[in-house]
Amino acid sequence: IYVDLRGGGFMQTVIYADLLVILNVVVTLIIIIITSDLLKIHSEKTRYIAGSLAGGFLSLIILAPPMNAFFAATIRVFMSVIIVFLSFKVHNFRLYMKCFFMFNGVSLLLAGIMLAAGMLISSDSVIANNGFIYVDFSISAVILIVCASFFLISAPKPFPNACRDISVGAFYPIQ
Repeated sequence: IYVDLRGGGFMQTVIYADLLVILNVVVTLIIIIITSDLLKIHSEKTRYIAGSLAGGFLSLIILAPPMNAFFAATIRVFMSVIIVFLSFKVHNFRLYMKCFFMFNGVSLLLAGIMLAAGMLISSDSVIANNGFIYVDFSISAVILIVCASFFLISAPKPFPNACRDISVGAFYPIQ
């Protein structure tokens, strides 16, 4: 992949497809587990593995020639639809949409964390292509950052019932 630098030059970055797929299988699996944990929807492990394998192989889109933003966003949404469909066994559209939006929210959160970490270390280590971000870290660093994010997101909350659904009658007695 050739990356256009702001100074007008180009830099060649080598991305190994096998490591890209393996790393994205692990990251997608962690995103699926976080989504499952937050929504308290659990599926069979084979579904999680199928979704994470799809996420790993679909990450190869970063190696494709640059495409326009609309097409890249369409591919991104389609990929999320596939991953969520494979990962969660849901029987109604509303629950599927909850899984879809939570999966994408967690994915964006982890992408933001990885992007911030990449920018803190070196702005040259971040590559964006086709709506995907590649941060040139070692595999152990990526797994460490993602696992730390996983534990922060899924840590026990100090007020577990603070966001529970409260009916109007709790504040205003219905007579």
